[in-house]
Amino acid sequence: MSKLFVDQVDPKTATTLTLGTSSDTISIPSGVTLDVASGATLDTTGATVTGLTTGSLIKVAGTDVTSDISAVELQSCFNTTYDSYMMVVRRAIPATNNQDLQMQIMTGTNTVVSATNYFYAFRYFEDTGSVGGPTDDNGTFFKLAGSITNTEQDGGFSGSYLINVDKTDSAGNSFKISGTGGVRNVNGDLTAYWGAGVYNDTTSDVSPTGLKFTVASGNVSKIQVTVYGIAE
Repeated sequence: MSKLFVDQVDPKTATTLTLGTSSDTISIPSGVTLDVASGATLDTTGATVTGLTTGSLIKVAGTDVTSDISAVELQSCFNTTYDSYMMVVRRAIPATNNQDLQMQIMTGTNTVVSATNYFYAFRYFEDTGSVGGPTDDNGTFFKLAGSITNTEQDGGFSGSYLINVDKTDSAGNSFKISGTGGVRNVNGDLTAYWGAGVYNDTTSDVSPTGLKFTVASGNVSKIQVTVYGIAE
């Protein structure tokens, strides 16, 4: 085996340096540190990443909408690599005041699943002491929150959720979601939400791959959604 002793390797032309050829393996021996400097980017988009520490969050999909649109679709969120996911929703703001935030699952054919199999119960507690919340046992979507203002200063609705899709068992449940969120509603009251939902079918019948977000009436003005796979 030949050795090459150098302090730095740069591309001869352009700005891309390629190591090896397809099917080759680049080995880093035990005891060697691979130091990625601050400000650098380690891009693994489209790659298969293995051997990460148990419990790691791997970003699998995301969108950041900043102008009016009738619906927001997040494709290729769910796959056979993970059964559990973390979803973060930030500043969901409707174009029209006093709206509900609704979510549906989508399949690999980019088709919205709208059968009456959406079961959910999201309880809220207001700073006034009032309690309540949206529920359904034969809905066509999940209602994550209501009474959302279109005022930028109010910050819209934000929340974080655990999602389970049983991809490893075709007889398992298609989709479960649980989590918390918060919004300053149209009355100016801070409203905290918590709860859960389930799509009542098996993975073999409905195998989700994406999500669709809408409001009850009108357009979505702004919303940022990020989904992370949870490495087991």
